[in-house]
Amino acid sequence: MVRTWRATDACGNAATCSQTITVVDTTAPEIVCATNAVVPCTAPEGAAVSFEVTATDVCDANVQVLCVPVSGSMFPLGSVLVQCVATDVNGNASQCSFTVTVIDVVPPLITCPAGFAVLEDPPGSGQAAVSFAAPSASDNCDLHPAIVCSPPSGSVLPLGDTVVLCVATDASGNTNG
Repeated sequence: MVRTWRATDACGNAATCSQTITVVDTTAPEIVCATNAVVPCTAPEGAAVSFEVTATDVCDANVQVLCVPVSGSMFPLGSVLVQCVATDVNGNASQCSFTVTVIDVVPPLITCPAGFAVLEDPPGSGQAAVSFAAPSASDNCDLHPAIVCSPPSGSVLPLGDTVVLCVATDASGNTNG
């Protein structure tokens, strides 16, 4: 803005001068971050997480907000720090951060093969070495959950029924048993 000053004395002599007045925006936008979030794992990659971060400014109605990672990103198991910056049209900026934690609380599913019978070996020994197919397991967050059977395949078992207990454990320590 240019302001012009004019001065006149009693004899009618006049003089003018001008001055430029510049108002500078030095106020950073106000940013409001999302709160820390704990979300369940939904896939082996983690979970897609959406969030909202807003900002307001006294001089700029369209404050730009940039977060890394962006809302809707796939977050891996564990904690990730999200950092956000709000910048107004005059380059003033403010920042905030929050944490997204993806947890796995769902146990794996296990499918055991059907039971079967074997003959004692050697005949008359009252026992047999028994090998069996490993059960299969699936999990929402771990592509390869560990499976442990007791007694393990290849064990020597006595005559009669033997219950084999198999437990699947995912990478987060969740078990089916």
